[in-house]
Amino acid sequence: MTQTPFDSPSPSEVDTSSDASATQLYSESYFVVLTGSEPEEILTAAELEAKLAEILTTFPPEDLPRPVQQVEAIADRVRLLIDTTCELTFDTGDFMQWYAVRLDKNAPD
Repeated sequence: MTQTPFDSPSPSEVDTSSDASATQLYSESYFVVLTGSEPEEILTAAELEAKLAEILTTFPPEDLPRPVQQVEAIADRVRLLIDTTCELTFDTGDFMQWYAVRLDKNAPD
């Protein structure tokens, strides 16, 4: 497959044998979080997990994506949400979106 300049390689296409920092390129350490009623914020993965866990304690399960509804534990629901979707919509019309971001580009040696 030929890549255009706009394509980024998948993690499996990156040679990580000589550079351990390549795995950092694809790690989800930080997220930008957008909500309809608050300014954007940058959260660590742990902070996002905690925020989603708090929300899910009162969020109606039937309003979650179907695969997430089938998971019982809140922590597992949170992980599945982070891995498979990027938005929750609330009954009030508000929303919460999260996107993985890289804050620091690794400089070549």
